[in-house]
Amino acid sequence: DNSITYCCCTGRRGNGTMMNIIYAGYVALEATHNIIIKEKPALKCRFSNRFLSLTDEMTGREMLTRDSIIEVIKKSCFDVNDECIVEISDTGIFGTLWEMAERFDTGLSIDLNKISIRQETVEICEWADVNPYTYPSKGSFIIRTENAYELSDILASNGIMSSVIGYETNDKKRIIVNQDEIRYLTPIDRLLNDEKGHNNLRY
Repeated sequence: DNSITYCCCTGRRGNGTMMNIIYAGYVALEATHNIIIKEKPALKCRFSNRFLSLTDEMTGREMLTRDSIIEVIKKSCFDVNDECIVEISDTGIFGTLWEMAERFDTGLSIDLNKISIRQETVEICEWADVNPYTYPSKGSFIIRTENAYELSDILASNGIMSSVIGYETNDKKRIIVNQDEIRYLTPIDRLLNDEKGHNNLRY
């Protein structure tokens, strides 16, 4: 099932209020696991058995569930509704951000350096020549909320890796900021049709 699950959280988008965006979890842990499982013999030429074993154990340990996030939010002062938590889909965080922006008819400004990624994932994805930001990333979530920093602190205090990565905008531009560089999010149909997108989906 490749559908995006919409659930949870706090606040309403009344009176034109723009939401902030939290990213909970680490990018492309699912990718890291899939590559290790399918490419282990070849990976052993580059990485030690211990590195591969510990990295694969880490992917299972760090992947989040919807229920674990909802449980923390319910214990906090936040209300729960059905529209504010989005699990990352098979098109990765970039594709999921695009789909979320389409659903809520909004622009986005996202700071790439705020999106948490493990060094092990960087190394594995570089070896496989895939982009972790457009890679299947089950077990991590986007959260839309007006109270992003407060909620991010609550998640962190409960052992859930999270950071405020950006915010919605009125101008409908969907941009990724990487220090002084700005790029635009790619629509999902183009993302899936380009060569890198196909390369990602082979795993």
